[in-house]
Amino acid sequence: MARKHTRMNSRRKARVEKILEGLGLTPSQAVNLFFAQIERRKAIPFALALDDRADILPPIEQVAKVWDGLDGEDFSHLDPRRAGLTTNNVLGSASLPYCTSPSRS
Repeated sequence: MARKHTRMNSRRKARVEKILEGLGLTPSQAVNLFFAQIERRKAIPFALALDDRADILPPIEQVAKVWDGLDGEDFSHLDPRRAGLTTNNVLGSASLPYCTSPSRS
């Protein structure tokens, strides 16, 4: 086993050790997990950026990829009208401003 000594803010160290304790991890285990992820990914396992929105960009990019993959899909089976559902028989007499009632003839 190798040893690695690190300098850090003592208050941060205490706060992190308390969190790790709650997770059932020792600081050594947490560092080993971090290093294992770096080794596996060949990168830091989280975004490093100067942009304040960097933490939300990867999820947005993932959603965009999923949506792009749905372009050719047929979702007509999700249409509530095909199942005979209307605003009235789902919500009773309540209606929502964006829902249209079926025309009555």
